[in-house]
Amino acid sequence: FVIGGSIALIYRGVSYVVETFGDAHYEILEKLIEDNNLAGAFFANTAIMLSLVLTAVSLVIWEPASGGSGIPDVIGFLNGVAAERLMDWTTFLAKLIGVTCAVSSGLFVGPEGPTIHIGALLGAFILRGIVAVCKKFNIFLSLQRLRNDKDERDFVANGAAGGIAAAFHAPIGGVIFAIEEAISFFNAKLIARTYLTCATAYYILYFLETHSYQFDTNLFTEFQLDLSCRISYYAEDVFWFACLGALGGLLGGFFNFIVIKLTTWRLKYVNPLGWRRILEVSSLLLLDK
Repeated sequence: FVIGGSIALIYRGVSYVVETFGDAHYEILEKLIEDNNLAGAFFANTAIMLSLVLTAVSLVIWEPASGGSGIPDVIGFLNGVAAERLMDWTTFLAKLIGVTCAVSSGLFVGPEGPTIHIGALLGAFILRGIVAVCKKFNIFLSLQRLRNDKDERDFVANGAAGGIAAAFHAPIGGVIFAIEEAISFFNAKLIARTYLTCATAYYILYFLETHSYQFDTNLFTEFQLDLSCRISYYAEDVFWFACLGALGGLLGGFFNFIVIKLTTWRLKYVNPLGWRRILEVSSLLLLDK
C-alpha cells in the first residue's frame, strides 16, 4: 500500500509540475506573439527548451545510472544483475528532476519509462526504511531480516509494477509486466502483493486526477469503451489480418535492428564524453523545433 501510494503521489507531482511549466511557457509565447514579436518568441522558446533539456542532460552526466528509461536496468536487477548505483538516492533525484525537465522541454519523450524505474527505486527505499526503523528501535525482529537480495527484489518488482499501473492507468498491466518481463521466479503471494501495489497506485492516482470518490473509468481513460459496439468481418479478412501481422513483425525487426546499431554507436562515440551528449541533445532539440 505504501509503495503504491508513494508512486501515485510522485507521478501526480511530476505531471503537475510539467503542466505548470507548460502553461507558463505557453503564456510567455502567447504574449510575445500578440505583441507581434515573432523573433522574441522564437528565441524565448528556444531558450526555455534548451535550459530544461540541458538541465536533464547535466543530471545524467552527473549520475549516469539515471539515463534512459531504466526499464532494462530494472529487469536486469530483478534477474540478478546489480548495476552500479542503480538503486541509490542520487539516481532517484537525478531521475525525478531529469524526467520532469525533459518532458517539460517539449521533446518527444514521456514519463512512462522513467516512472517504472522511479517506482522500483521507491520500493527499494521503502524496504530499507522499514529495516532501518525496526533496527533503530529494536522492534519487529522478523522485519529486520528483510534486508536481503530476495526481499529487495520483491519490493523492487512491486515498485516497478506500480510504476506501470500509474503511468499507463493499467493495474492489471503492471502485474502482467512483473510476471512476463521482470520477475524470473514468482509465487502466488508475490502476485497478490504486486496486484495490491498496482491497485493502490491506480486508485490513489484516480482520486488525485479526477477529485472524485465515485469510480468512473470514463473520467480516467483516454479511449472510452463502448460495449454496444459490434464489429463483424468476413472469413477472407483473416488473410489480410495475417499479412498485417507479418508486416508489423518485419517492420518491428527492422526498427530493432536500427535501434541496436544506433545505440551501439552512441555508446561508443557519444556517451563517453559529456560535451558530446550536450551537443547531441541540443542539435536534436533545434532540429525538432
